[in-house]
Amino acid sequence: MSVRTRITLAFVAVFLVCVGVNYAVERVTVLREFAKLEADGAARDADRWAQAVEREVEHLSTFVGDWAVWDDAHHFVESGDPRFIETNLASEEWFADFDVPVIRFYNVRGELVWSRTVHPKTEEPLELPELDLASAPGGVLVTGDEEQEVHGLLRTEAGLMLVASRAIVRSDGSGPAAGWMLIGRFAGEALTETLVRQAVSEGEITTLEDLWSRGDLDADTMAALVSGEPVQTQDGAIIRTYLAMHDLFGEPAIVVRSETPARISAQGRVAMWVSVISLTSAGFIALAVQLLLANRLVLRPLHRLVEHARNVKSTGDLNARFAYKSRDEIGELASEFDEMVSRLAESHSDLVARSRVVGKAEIASSVTHNLGNVLNSAVVSLEVLTQTVARMRTDGCAKAAELLETGGAGPAEGAKAAQLPRYLRSLAEALDGDRARLQEEISRVHAQLRHMSEILDAQREFAKQGEYNESVDLSAALERAVGLMALPFERHGIVLERDFAPVPHIETDPVQLLQIFVNLLTNAKESMAASPVGGRRIRLGVAQDGDRLRVTVADTGCGIAPGHLEAIFRPGYTTKQSSSGIGLHFCSIAAGQLGGTLKASSPGVGLGATFTLELPVARAPARRAAA
Repeated sequence: MSVRTRITLAFVAVFLVCVGVNYAVERVTVLREFAKLEADGAARDADRWAQAVEREVEHLSTFVGDWAVWDDAHHFVESGDPRFIETNLASEEWFADFDVPVIRFYNVRGELVWSRTVHPKTEEPLELPELDLASAPGGVLVTGDEEQEVHGLLRTEAGLMLVASRAIVRSDGSGPAAGWMLIGRFAGEALTETLVRQAVSEGEITTLEDLWSRGDLDADTMAALVSGEPVQTQDGAIIRTYLAMHDLFGEPAIVVRSETPARISAQGRVAMWVSVISLTSAGFIALAVQLLLANRLVLRPLHRLVEHARNVKSTGDLNARFAYKSRDEIGELASEFDEMVSRLAESHSDLVARSRVVGKAEIASSVTHNLGNVLNSAVVSLEVLTQTVARMRTDGCAKAAELLETGGAGPAEGAKAAQLPRYLRSLAEALDGDRARLQEEISRVHAQLRHMSEILDAQREFAKQGEYNESVDLSAALERAVGLMALPFERHGIVLERDFAPVPHIETDPVQLLQIFVNLLTNAKESMAASPVGGRRIRLGVAQDGDRLRVTVADTGCGIAPGHLEAIFRPGYTTKQSSSGIGLHFCSIAAGQLGGTLKASSPGVGLGATFTLELPVARAPARRAAA
């Protein structure tokens, strides 16, 4: 990943983190404060509903107090005079205007003097057992104190009622009380409309049973509501606050529910998004400016410097200079780079001169090593020639010639002359065998001398920076190397095993390939010098693996320690007293020049080793060196 991409991603990441942090802060702090403010407002709305209900109950109590402290009412409950009813309570319009569906007068004995109880909608007479129970002597609505009044909520079969009760006394407040008066009002739609106007918010009056049957609240929320805690829920843009109110018996009688529009939180969200968008816009502008400046002041010059470095690398032109004129860090880096390239050019010139000397020495060592391997085989062949010549039966020829000259004068000579044809035939056969061995060894010497000539020619071609490839059969090339090593293998009792699979011919340098094979075979022979004669085996393999050809040379020799598998290819590295450490290094270099690789593997010391040469099936076209 380029520096430009990483810097851009870093800027974008920081930008996104800042936006995320700002959003989180706005949501956790600002929006939460808006929501808390809105929840407090919704709670106040619910309190206003409860206060509105209490005001209605108090208003009803005031209303019943106006009637109960009246001489006419005092006289009515004592005498039962119907004129009081005809004069004051005969008009249905009065009941409708004041929304009083329930009104009752009791005497001091608790006897009902007069009552009117009708359904709030149908205006039909209505039986209210719960009201009868509450207003009977000993009930919660009965008061024996002339100045005491009782008001509150009462649940009935016909619905929730607001009731108020007070003792009936004279207008001057003197007693004793003649009885008591009770007024009730159902909590219906009219009352709800009144409460909406007083609470200045939408809502309703309902019961716990209705809430449960409608599924408005779950069990836990209902339990919290019964315990007296206000409960809030939100449905979209509406906050609903529930508050339970108790009846005259101390039981939850009604639930007032206020509905508050979530305008404050909506405004808070708008404010939050305005803040986030503003910061995002400002951050985006700052990000664009930073990227522009970073691109202009850092990334673009740095990219040009990288391209310049790549150009120097690809062309090898150490005289090229970046020449960036700036006093900042990039300019200083460019100046240091130019200075480094200048010093590198000087060092390169010195290294070229030194490498020529070292290269010549290494080439000489490689040539000497390869020629030494061939000369060793040639020396062995010459020794065989010498031994064969020494064993030739040339003295018998002279005796035969002498016998022929004398003609067999005596009896002894005559007997010898008679054996002469058979002797000459035996002598001819022996000479023919010696001649064949001599011819074979001479052919080997010729092949070895030819190989030496090829090595010298290859080194001359290499010195001209040339390369010559031809179509080579790996199996045949390996057999040719075996032929050059035949006598040393025979003298050391080495058994060869072959596993040659049919593989395609490849375009490669046959001389270098032959040198690699001869060096590997020589190395295998030397590694088995201390092995028992019957256990000296070399297994040769040729196979194909995809687009690679594999040649293996495995021996049963001294093996290689695990830590030496890479070191054996270094120049001069050897574990043999008589070795120069050049052979395997040459093989590794030559394998690389042929486009392949050479690797070694071994189970361990004393367990033999395997060298694997891999070559590509196809190589780039070779060029013939100039003459």
